[in-house]
Amino acid sequence: MMKKKYIILTNVIDSVGGAQIYVRNKVKFLEELGWTVDVFYYGKGEVILSELKRFKNNGIPFLRCYPQGYPRLRINRIIDQILASTDKNEYNEIIVESHEIPLALWGELAAKRLNCKHIIYLVQETFPTLSADIYEFFDFKHKRKELAGISKTSLEMLFHGHKEIGDSEKYSLRAACSNAVDDVSNEIIDNIVREDINIGCITRLDKPYVVPMANEIICFAENYKDKMIQLVMVGSSVSGEVEKLILNKIKNIDNLKVLITGYMFPIPRNLFEKIDLFIGVSGSANVSAAEGVLTLTLDVRDNKPMGLFGYDTDNNLFSDSKKDESISEMLQQILIEKKIAPQTTQITINDFRQVYKEHLAFINGSCEDKLYYDVKNLNISLYDMAKKVTLGILGVNCYQKLIDVRTRLHIHQIK
Repeated sequence: MMKKKYIILTNVIDSVGGAQIYVRNKVKFLEELGWTVDVFYYGKGEVILSELKRFKNNGIPFLRCYPQGYPRLRINRIIDQILASTDKNEYNEIIVESHEIPLALWGELAAKRLNCKHIIYLVQETFPTLSADIYEFFDFKHKRKELAGISKTSLEMLFHGHKEIGDSEKYSLRAACSNAVDDVSNEIIDNIVREDINIGCITRLDKPYVVPMANEIICFAENYKDKMIQLVMVGSSVSGEVEKLILNKIKNIDNLKVLITGYMFPIPRNLFEKIDLFIGVSGSANVSAAEGVLTLTLDVRDNKPMGLFGYDTDNNLFSDSKKDESISEMLQQILIEKKIAPQTTQITINDFRQVYKEHLAFINGSCEDKLYYDVKNLNISLYDMAKKVTLGILGVNCYQKLIDVRTRLHIHQIK
């Protein structure tokens, strides 16, 4: 019998978001096919998804930063930790999958040690400017068809200013969340009473669009004092600061009430009967649209409306053709003036098993020969080097506290 091993390097497995549900479903899919799966991550927090709890001791904070600049001994220890339960002589096939830019370099080191395939699946929605050396690494992986993004725009954004990519080379893979909603009972959702206007959002509240979106809903509510407006937010932030900020903003607005439910998985199906319009991006937009509720999608690059998903836009992450109106103006057109009155539009989310068969097909279509990029000596930006030095000086716990403080300051700087 063939033995197969799949190693996933991701950012977080705590909380509940698109990336976490993707990892959860990917693990389930692979294990149903007989793969042994390990998941490693650098984030912190309580692991909520039951299927991921067994990986809670696989956190490696140093994966947050590029390997470059770490002493060779530390790099080897980190790779040893990732491969501790993987004897390459025990398995007929091994695949390493990485999800972010620094993780991709760790993945290449691990795959080289194992002499196995390394696929980079960038699930991030925005991309920083990289050093020339890092671009060369991703160019190498792209040419070998070992690099894909979460949308067709992902690789275009990654290589912006570095190289042009033809449409046939904008490799992308879907991350299905077909099991995010179920017929389950939940006291919080069951007790929601519809108001004049009901707006929903399913997201990690740390995402950059959340506070600007809340500001626009506040503006909308202040323009229609005769309407009682309800905003239901399914999700949480890591620190709880976003919740505090939003609730503080609305405390003097009598016709706007906000319910923040915290994370839910699965999401009770009866929630969608109580909402007139969802606002969302990426997988969360798919979820609400698939339940037959109008869903306004935003471009994650500037938080501008793209349109109603499945009606006048098929984009849920990026678009070059956005609306001229603000979110509050779109809410006015859709919910007050009824200028945009589409027939019920049903978005179909394919079963994750079918979608992830496409992932394995993509991997099988990549270069068959095993070549690896020498990533240890690549130059990285001064900013990334400073992050690494800071982590080394402060240690893991103090560095995480510094990140938490910076996050809180950034949240409160958002107007």
